[in-house]
Amino acid sequence: MEAFRKLDFRIGRIIAVDLFPKARNPSYKVRVDFGPCLGIRMSSAQLTKGYPDPSTLVGQLTLAVINFPPRRIAGFSSEVLITGMYADDVRVFLVQPAQEVEVGSRVTVLDSVTGGLLDVGDKAAQGATIEDFHQCQFALTASKYLGLGGYDEHILAVENGESDPIPLVTSDEIAVGTALK
Repeated sequence: MEAFRKLDFRIGRIIAVDLFPKARNPSYKVRVDFGPCLGIRMSSAQLTKGYPDPSTLVGQLTLAVINFPPRRIAGFSSEVLITGMYADDVRVFLVQPAQEVEVGSRVTVLDSVTGGLLDVGDKAAQGATIEDFHQCQFALTASKYLGLGGYDEHILAVENGESDPIPLVTSDEIAVGTALK
């Protein structure tokens, strides 16, 4: 849980997608709007096999880690990590909230036994690394939600003010136990 506390997961809306021919692996340059407080950020995302038509991504909500340091990829500054799951060896599909939510919404862990949200702390001041991300072992649970460690007891969910937290889902083509990438 300590590694998860370092990661600042937010929901953003994809507003533009361009081909990225300079990338080593087939990728898109993606612009994601995280709302007025966080703004628009850029990402390089290997989504070309799951979404061969880049226009199908525009308008989609996506889960992203926003507090990694920017990475230079083929001369492009990738500022956030858009998350996805492999349906097979090549096709990656987005992880998204199960329903419409406000962009910039924070993602936390829902304890499905108690129904409460786990305290994940203030991530803004903490430096996160890709190693922290991999230590969390996120995976698709038997209930088809994204779970911490792949367990239904601790699923990732969007904080939703006064109503119930909204779980995160992905394509029906993703198998239970598939890890988040």
